[in-house]
Amino acid sequence: MGTSSIRLTFFSVLLISVLWKPAYTDDKCSIGCKGSATAPTFLNGHKYNYGVEGTVSIFLSGADKQETSVRLLGQVSVTAIGNCVNELTVQNLAISGPDGKKYPCPTGIEKPVRFTIQDGRVGPEICVEEDDSRRALNIKRAIISLLQTENKASVQTDIFGTCPTEAVSSQEGGSVLLHRNRDLSRCAYREQGKNELITAVYNPTAEIKNSQVLRSILNVESKVNHGVPEKVAATEEYLYRPFSVGDNGAKAKVFTKLTLTGKTKAGGASNKCTRSRTIIFENP
Repeated sequence: MGTSSIRLTFFSVLLISVLWKPAYTDDKCSIGCKGSATAPTFLNGHKYNYGVEGTVSIFLSGADKQETSVRLLGQVSVTAIGNCVNELTVQNLAISGPDGKKYPCPTGIEKPVRFTIQDGRVGPEICVEEDDSRRALNIKRAIISLLQTENKASVQTDIFGTCPTEAVSSQEGGSVLLHRNRDLSRCAYREQGKNELITAVYNPTAEIKNSQVLRSILNVESKVNHGVPEKVAATEEYLYRPFSVGDNGAKAKVFTKLTLTGKTKAGGASNKCTRSRTIIFENP
């Protein structure tokens, strides 16, 4: 399997090579705080700018051991609207393969998405524009999921599903260092996305896409200042069972990083995000 078989999209659970126009309900999307928010978070009326990096590396074992990778670079902004509502926008996204070849971004990637963060936890629903593509939405879901700052063990719902999450925190000056980890096999509502990484990076007809995941873990390290994530580094690791004779199999590693680059006053924005979708990854 050479690099010509790569179908690039994005990293891990957020990438699918088939574009899809989602079917929505006719109800207008309405999100906001559930009760009173008690933890600090993004300041209303401000826009927070981040650099985003993502790398997917896949290792095939066997007689002809292979490694290939896909890289993503871009910028995102988070604007605090109020009532726990924030708006995410992705800009200047660039995707490249191991040969340096550039790949097109998914349709709709520039469209904003609204979501909630309350007490460090993202809400289960997002508001999107009607003609946004599912592939683009999965990228935005993944970025939103990295913004969580809840610093206690809990069950969190995000792009991975509804997942038991362990958390350990420590103080570093005025910031909190937060370490979260999960066994992704314990996440509910995750079945539909169980092969998303391999499907995204390799030809959909490849044998590996139907291989059983033996182990899947997530580790996230965040530096948080007054409820705002300044640096986030997430690592996903997947081990797939052998899919042919002998010891052939695959390992996949996904690394994603968000870095706060600045904060500005936000201007007024018209809200075209009127359709409701889940925060959980959706297959086409």
